[in-house]
Amino acid sequence: MAVVDAKTGKVYFPPFKEVGNTSYGMPYIDKGNNPAWRINSKLFAFVGIPDANSKGMGMYVYSFNQNRFRLVYFAREDEEEKKAREKVWEKELDDRLAAMAKTYTSLKKRLAEDYPQVQCFKGRETKYGTTEFEVDCIKDNLIVSIHMDYLSTPDEAKERIKLDLNYSGYPKWQKVEGLGDQAIETDQCSRAWLRFRKGTFYVWMNANLNNGGKENPNCSGERNAASEKLSEFARQIALVLVDILNGI
Repeated sequence: MAVVDAKTGKVYFPPFKEVGNTSYGMPYIDKGNNPAWRINSKLFAFVGIPDANSKGMGMYVYSFNQNRFRLVYFAREDEEEKKAREKVWEKELDDRLAAMAKTYTSLKKRLAEDYPQVQCFKGRETKYGTTEFEVDCIKDNLIVSIHMDYLSTPDEAKERIKLDLNYSGYPKWQKVEGLGDQAIETDQCSRAWLRFRKGTFYVWMNANLNNGGKENPNCSGERNAASEKLSEFARQIALVLVDILNGI
């Protein structure tokens, strides 16, 4: 990081180049990011271990005054407290994965009862970063990949769907009624995409023909019969899934 004088263009650097162990946010300051700063403050804070002038793992607060950085506060991280927090967080992640595994079992059972021609298979589980559970469902030559993300708050789920709405790589999104708190879908060229959120869950679904992911060379971006069929297939499964999530 650096401070740049907007009038002169002069650049001022802190007395370190890198900070390690900084990926889990600021545990002591607001709900902000790590590192943290404000445009109307002279303070710059982070939790981690700098590669110079290190006092160990902890929270460092620097003041930028008279064109230089000065360390004004340091709080060493309590190892026992850290281990306790990590243990609680690990259990939270395990509980999330267990909840999604249970949801998958319920989804597979419901689909077997209501749509016996649909077969579903468990995919990859992701514990860190985003706590995610993947499922693939197939009917004839249609396949939909389902990714369930279990987030910390409903606001995070809102942000995820907002990112998709603003992403220009997909065709124009359309709203879908009856799918959780908010749902959108779009389709083109023998492909379909569906996104919905329910509470702290964010679900994104990508559907395509079971043909190894090959595009139709004659399709120039328009909807076609296959893409509409894929969109209908994804929506069919999503309605069952959101009904299960309603009961969680």
